[in-house]
Amino acid sequence: MLLSLLSTRLSRVRLVLIVSGVWRVKPVFRVSRIGFPATGLRATFTPGQVAWTEDERMNAARIGRLIQRSNLGVVRAIESLLLSRADGPPIRMPLLAVCGAPRTGSTVTYQVLSQAFDCYYISNLQNVFFRTPLAGHIIARRVTKPYVSDYRSAGGFVAGLNGPAEAMNFWTYWCDHQLTECTPSPSERRLRRFGRVMNAIYRRDGRPFLAGYLPHAFYVDHLLELFPTCVIVRMNREMLDGAVSALRRWRVTEKENPADQFYYGTRTRDFLGRMSKIEYVARQQFFINRRMDELEDRHPEVFFHAYYSRLCESPAAFVDALDRFLQSRNIAIRRRTDTQLPESLKQSTYASDQDEDTRAVLAELDRLHAEYGPTRGVYRNASPRT
Repeated sequence: MLLSLLSTRLSRVRLVLIVSGVWRVKPVFRVSRIGFPATGLRATFTPGQVAWTEDERMNAARIGRLIQRSNLGVVRAIESLLLSRADGPPIRMPLLAVCGAPRTGSTVTYQVLSQAFDCYYISNLQNVFFRTPLAGHIIARRVTKPYVSDYRSAGGFVAGLNGPAEAMNFWTYWCDHQLTECTPSPSERRLRRFGRVMNAIYRRDGRPFLAGYLPHAFYVDHLLELFPTCVIVRMNREMLDGAVSALRRWRVTEKENPADQFYYGTRTRDFLGRMSKIEYVARQQFFINRRMDELEDRHPEVFFHAYYSRLCESPAAFVDALDRFLQSRNIAIRRRTDTQLPESLKQSTYASDQDEDTRAVLAELDRLHAEYGPTRGVYRNASPRT
């Protein structure tokens, strides 16, 4: 149905997927034929840049949703032909997972690492094909260019077809890694397929996997089962700054969006209705850090602490430190030579007595620390507990 729609109706497709909703300009593709290599058909794309209309944006968003919701059985069947018996588990692709509490600098860290290291990652375009990652990878390699970051984002979203995606659909579909902590229970059949697909991508691509999905903070045990070679880049930002930033982002988007990102945490969603937003964002920062402490105690050798303030002061020094850590773990990763890191990045901080919000958030953080004790997270600009 999808291929028929594209091939018969769209001689000129203005492709603005839902993932590129904040762009001011959009790519234009002239489609001569639609198909896949195994069918003998080819898709010819001519990129360009034009302004868009609201109707075009809505139509493109519908196309993106249609692709995501479609069964894509034909694509999956073709993808299966590209797998080999040698692609069986365990997954051989090394994983570099950036995770932590919200608003701790994970997105900019994801961007910096994508510019510093030559890695495989799930782009916005590939995320549309989250059920068929190998096919999405092949399509993205043919259609998009290497990503060059401007270090901008909106609520964790990075614009561009080749922009790095958090890839929630990908991780929930394949691994059952949900926004709210739970015991993952993906089907064994799906996990076997996931392992084969990841190994097939690694066989073709040969690069480590860079991921930027925040809820991996809860699923380190499961990640290590799936990816024996794995490094967790744990984000650290002053808890007051992270909580206040989350609170203000929540208020800005509340009328337009149910703000699902703020349901991310160690408790179920119905728990949110029993507390104020200030209590919620403070508890979110505290208990996610506390949960990561427990996981780090079990797997100290795979954790690398990324401090938001140090990253912003010198991205190059941060990358060098991580590179040394990866070498100590015998993980080979190439540095990109076609990009240049900025000397520094702008960072936002909040004074403890800046306004009513900061005072209220700090009071709640003080209460949590007094009741439950310290964590390894950064609090009141003090050195983290070791």
